[in-house]
Amino acid sequence: MPRRIAAYFNVVKTQWLVVLFIFSTHFALAYTSYPVDVHCPIDSTEFTIFETRSYYLRGYLKDFQMVGAVGGYYRNVVHSCPKCHYSGYKSDFDTTFSEHERSTLLKILEPYKHYEMTEIQENEVAIAIKNHGKVKHSEIASLYLNSSYLIKEFPWRVRQRKSLQRNAIKYIRLAMQEKEYTEPKQYANMTYLMGELYRRLGHFKEALSCFDLARMYPNQAPGMTDWIKKQRKLAKHKNRSNKV
Repeated sequence: MPRRIAAYFNVVKTQWLVVLFIFSTHFALAYTSYPVDVHCPIDSTEFTIFETRSYYLRGYLKDFQMVGAVGGYYRNVVHSCPKCHYSGYKSDFDTTFSEHERSTLLKILEPYKHYEMTEIQENEVAIAIKNHGKVKHSEIASLYLNSSYLIKEFPWRVRQRKSLQRNAIKYIRLAMQEKEYTEPKQYANMTYLMGELYRRLGHFKEALSCFDLARMYPNQAPGMTDWIKKQRKLAKHKNRSNKV
């Protein structure tokens, strides 16, 4: 009998170890973030933000949105002061402004004074601030793209999503004109991305033109040729799906 009992508990122990392994593996692949204390460079308000620590990336949608256990990654790209609504990346809260600059930024923030901020509005404010400063067009394009990912959760806001995608195209194009991208494959990627955003907007002629130009670039990233081929086919058949 004691041997049977010992054998039983060994089986139970093994089962629990398997369960614990599965759970530990699951959590290891999950999204994690950590709190960071910052202070607002406009009104010195101190508050806590959450910065991404890790996430599990399974792949990308065809507009470069990450998929997998990415959790609040896109929500935590931009942060906002709870008082004046100054918004930006974490590094933007390490900035020091002169009195004149603070006064100018407060005027930019005035329309948002009584807003109950959402992640999409935080991106909107960050874009307004960066448009005022001397930043790269590619940085503003990224914020518009980030907003377009966030707003996908609200299908009834399709007109706003399209506006964000149009602006992303605008600033990607400006960034390319200013040669802000440093690697040849980035130009293939960004030209392709403009084509994909045009396709989602239903501008199929422009989409096909961008796809055709993108496949002419040398040194493309792995898999980009297949992406161009597949998304060009969708554009040719006038498919404006935003789910892929």
